[in-house]
Parts: sequence; structure tokens; C-alpha cells
Amino acid sequence: MSEPFDGGGQTCQVFANMLICRDADARRVRPQPIGRQFLRAKGEALKTGLPSITLPGWQAQITATLQSNDRQLQIQARVASSNGAPCEALAVQIDDVHGDRTTPIYYNLIAGQTLPHGVWEATVSLPKLAPGKHTLVTKVCAVGPQGWLACAADSVLLKVPEPQK
Repeated sequence: MSEPFDGGGQTCQVFANMLICRDADARRVRPQPIGRQFLRAKGEALKTGLPSITLPGWQAQITATLQSNDRQLQIQARVASSNGAPCEALAVQIDDVHGDRTTPIYYNLIAGQTLPHGVWEATVSLPKLAPGKHTLVTKVCAVGPQGWLACAADSVLLKVPEPQK
């Protein structure tokens, strides 16, 4: 996604979902999640999750659907502006709500990619979940030069059966 560049004394290169940096002194190569780097650069912190904000002129829609085996979540998100302005990246977050506990399942930031017609699709494999009712909350947010532009959320109920004895 990028040519190598100097990143504070390190040689770095951006790939689709990762930033790889090589420390010239120690000769170590360190992969770093690009989403956290991108958000940190924008002055945002990943504390409690993506914000619920939509700026005027922007809209976001998301649909989350469980596949027949309940082990994969199909996501389709669409982000658009009324004046056709692009977003810089799309942040996608999935949380598992089970009883009074919320557990992050997935976080990814798709940076520097052109979304045809503002549409992004993915299938995310789900981890093994405890028996009982779970609500999988999927949120998508568009990020621009000034920060968050538009967010949307969708949820799906998942019933994990008790293990058979």
C-alpha cells in the first residue's frame, strides 16, 4: 500500500492491515496494527470503542448476518457523503454482549483503500463462545482528516447451545 518511509528512525512500510517497521540499530522487524497507529495519529484513543457520531452530510449503514453455521458473521457496510467526499478509512468493531459482560471480538481499520460506491464487505470468523444467548454488536465508522465522520451499528442474536454430554 505504500513505499518504504522513515518513521522516527525506523524504516516503515504500510501493508493492507499492518504497518511493518525495521529498527536500523537492533535490526528487528516489528509488525504493528495499522488501525491503532492510524487512530493514534488522529489523536483518538481506543478506550471503550467507536463513538456514536454522524456529521451533517454523511451517512453510514451496516448489516450483520450470521451464516448458517453460526460461526461466521457476514458484514456489509456503506458509508457515503452527500457531496461525494471520500473517507480516509473505515473502522469496524464487533463486540459480544453476554449477560452483563461485553467482550471485544474483532477490530480492524481499513485504511487507504477505495471502497467502490462506499461499500465494504467481509466475513469474520467468530471465536468459540460460552453457551447461552449472545448479542453480537457490529459497528462501522468512517474516519476522515478531522476525525470521525459517520458511524452505524447493527446487532444479531446468537444462541449458543449447551454442549451435549
